[in-house]
Amino acid sequence: MQSLKKERTVLCSPDQLLAVLTNPEFEIAKQKDVSGALDANVKETKRTDAELGYEVHSTEYAKGMTGLDKSKTESILIKTRWNLKERHAEWTWEGPQGKKVIVSGSMHIKPQGEHCFLVSTLDVEVKIPLVGGQVEKMVIKEIDKTWHKFDALVDTHINK
Repeated sequence: MQSLKKERTVLCSPDQLLAVLTNPEFEIAKQKDVSGALDANVKETKRTDAELGYEVHSTEYAKGMTGLDKSKTESILIKTRWNLKERHAEWTWEGPQGKKVIVSGSMHIKPQGEHCFLVSTLDVEVKIPLVGGQVEKMVIKEIDKTWHKFDALVDTHINK
């Protein structure tokens, strides 16, 4: 398994960042602008004072060892559960590869003076003999290269 951890200060209150990160419009923009999805929609699965659960369904171009294959598309499902009191989320990604590719992560918003600190983690496990570790490294490298798009999207939505 390969992991990626990103940390940054966000210039807003923890509650404001939580509102942005749990907004369906933000999730759709994240899928389209950061992940390159062709379309996306959000379906809320649970809401209480303490917890929020939702699923993001998106369609993306197929991805392979040589990059994007624009001749076919894949359905992606991301399930997210927020502990609203602790401002902490756990999420899982499901794609057409099934149990061979396991992607999950978390987000945690921590107060930091007048602002907040966002800690994001990502874990990738590819269960393919001989090449799985190489694929994991490639996936992490590609995600790391585009992380700035996620940060820019967060900043854009905070400043709306």
